[in-house]
Amino acid sequence: MPNAVTASSPPCNWLCRPQHRLTHGGGERDHAQGVLAGLGRPLTGRTGPVRCVASSPDGQLVASAGDDATVRFCSPSAGRPLGEPLTGHDGPVTGVSFAPKGGLLSTTGTDRTVRLWPTPAV
Repeated sequence: MPNAVTASSPPCNWLCRPQHRLTHGGGERDHAQGVLAGLGRPLTGRTGPVRCVASSPDGQLVASAGDDATVRFCSPSAGRPLGEPLTGHDGPVTGVSFAPKGGLLSTTGTDRTVRLWPTPAV
């Protein structure tokens, strides 16, 4: 079960931005080409509108959150879901953010909670 913090006011919608940059050259070239290969493909599995998307610092994971009260992880290079959806929010999930060093994802929702989740291994 994730940790939850109850907010005293409605949560804000977080601005989600990619937290990594693709570079070409050296050992990062193969990684960048793998991520680029998945671009444009739909990341499937959602059952309602998507509210927010974030990418992990290393680019290996994408987390999406939505009105179905779940958080889902995807592999951008494979274009497929990873693991089961994370559940625990009692309403739409409105924000996702990866920790700067990876390993942890924070989410917020209309249920006025912030939850912390471990990220799956890729």
